[in-house]
Amino acid sequence: MTTTVGTIRIAGAGPAGLTLAAALLAAGTPPERIVVHETIDEAAATGVGAFLGLSPTIFGELGERSEFGPVAELFAQAPRIDAIRLVQPDGADLTRPLPAPLRMVTRHGLVAALLDAARALGADVRFRSPIPATDETSTDHWTIGADGVHSTVRRSPGFAHLAAATAPGTSARFAPGFTGPATDPAPNVLTFFRGDGGSAAGFLTDARGTLAFTRTPDGARLGELGFSLGPDVLAALDAQSGRPVQIWEIALPERLPGGGNPWRAGRSVLIGDAAHAKSPASGSGAADAITDALHVAPALHSGAEAAVTAALDELLDREALRRTPPPR
Repeated sequence: MTTTVGTIRIAGAGPAGLTLAAALLAAGTPPERIVVHETIDEAAATGVGAFLGLSPTIFGELGERSEFGPVAELFAQAPRIDAIRLVQPDGADLTRPLPAPLRMVTRHGLVAALLDAARALGADVRFRSPIPATDETSTDHWTIGADGVHSTVRRSPGFAHLAAATAPGTSARFAPGFTGPATDPAPNVLTFFRGDGGSAAGFLTDARGTLAFTRTPDGARLGELGFSLGPDVLAALDAQSGRPVQIWEIALPERLPGGGNPWRAGRSVLIGDAAHAKSPASGSGAADAITDALHVAPALHSGAEAAVTAALDELLDREALRRTPPPR
């Protein structure tokens, strides 16, 4: 079934929502048909300092547009990641080169740059503006839940079949200008030291300094987690890292009876963390949110309902494959 595009209401002015708005506008969707709603104010929406390892080419052709200049500048100035090193508590040490360099950006910087790019393309981004109540029976607009793990759209009646987000009892902390004792990292190698209970301490160094971050069970002290790092390093991490950020996850849903996609209810759709939030241990949450938006945008622009469902089915298949344990 094909309908007119109508209004596309996007909940969430984060990486998924802003990328989707920009992609739709670049495809030629009239600006008056797109509204991005964000419940918090602009400063709060762009204020999270979490680190994100992303490819500078993740936005594809969209990223080559002149309006994406702020995003290109962000990547150009960000520390480069050429390889990933993993050090286990028992001393096992493995470095894996990347097929292509990544850049370490902050979520704050990414959202601010995407907001500039989306506005340059004509996006109507409304802060302190909750998305109107979702009506899954509507045929004159689409509602896109790109509003994260605690999505308002996900909590609407049409998505009652989805499990609630869970907190596995883990928090992340970030130190953007770490000045603690040297951990002997090679430049531009993202180095993870593993500890007990799924904990980790990460470092990335270039000529400008060191970024550091930790992932620990809630309430645990770094010195109690079996890291092969000296107590002075652990003390510096504790002292210099920001406040803990609670980690949340969402179980991957099954297809609905009859093969329906669980991330679509009528003309309401979920993408990014609203659909499939997963532990930062996967290292792909922000990239997947952007990829979701770029993948769904052509289908929404076409107005073809079958195309939207097909795009969501492909994303569901991707997530199922990613979460399937490798054969032993």
